[in-house]
Amino acid sequence: MAESWESNNTSKKQLTFVWLDSDAFENDENLETQQELYAIADNVEIFTDSNVCEEFIRSVPNQRLVLFASGRLGLHIIPRIHQLKQIIAIYIYSVTHNPVTTLPQSSTASTHDIQSISSSSKEYEQMPLVSIETATAPLMKIVPNLEQMVTTAKSNCYAPDDGLSSDESASIMLYTMEWSTKEPSFCYFLNRALNSNDEKQLRPWFHYLKLVSHALAKLKTQRRTIYRVITEDVSRRYQEGNKFVWSEFISGTTYVKALDDEKNSSQGSKRTLFTIECETGKDISRHTFSDEHDDILLIPGRQFEVVACLDPGDGLRMIQIKEVTLT
Repeated sequence: MAESWESNNTSKKQLTFVWLDSDAFENDENLETQQELYAIADNVEIFTDSNVCEEFIRSVPNQRLVLFASGRLGLHIIPRIHQLKQIIAIYIYSVTHNPVTTLPQSSTASTHDIQSISSSSKEYEQMPLVSIETATAPLMKIVPNLEQMVTTAKSNCYAPDDGLSSDESASIMLYTMEWSTKEPSFCYFLNRALNSNDEKQLRPWFHYLKLVSHALAKLKTQRRTIYRVITEDVSRRYQEGNKFVWSEFISGTTYVKALDDEKNSSQGSKRTLFTIECETGKDISRHTFSDEHDDILLIPGRQFEVVACLDPGDGLRMIQIKEVTLT
């Protein structure tokens, strides 16, 4: 496993592809990816460790680097290197295989499709549509209390709105349900799989992803400003002017006062409030248990740009982002 470089190359101005993936040498698909990279670039560096990768990047300030990184390692390294002048573009990919792209603010680089990275990107789309019970059967050992929650969701989806079938509506409702126990909710396990960059974790979800994607496609697209609060400070990941893609489902509300209780209950603790100008949101409020405010769901693979970041104090960070065309 060659993770070395020649420091005397730092004066060269050639383009170098840097690939960071913990499994880069572990399977046939990734070995094919290596060949694809070598076919389109004279200089390729491959790393399985983000710290070693960062050390290399910092050692070649006069080169022009394009970084390809798996989602998990990408989130680790990007906050530390994205503003370095030698980085002209960063491409993060996840096992959802919607590309997750972060461009340095000064970059004018264009996106290149690496077929061997994204060849299985939409495999779940080839799955047949099945009932919510069948779609969630492979998940029973993954998500606690799932059988009970599926039954509850389905029983609340008699004659659903928006032309959805009861199974389609139940697939959305299941995503929005809060568990009565301390166990993480269904959406937690789904988004963990989407962010894992591990095909073994994602594969059991394919039937469900097919069903919920089909359901969301029937809902009208919403151009709205929505709000989302999380109980941690993530501002370092969102630098003003940067572009990024969320590889998971993201939910928010159009009614900012609905966040008051959550904000006040965590007064003084670390939290981040997102103001999101979305172009492709889906109004799922008629397919949730909550009827107090509009719920908007953003599907994975949408690109956003950070407009502004504010620090009003008392542990609160505010980040304004807008949806932009995927580049």
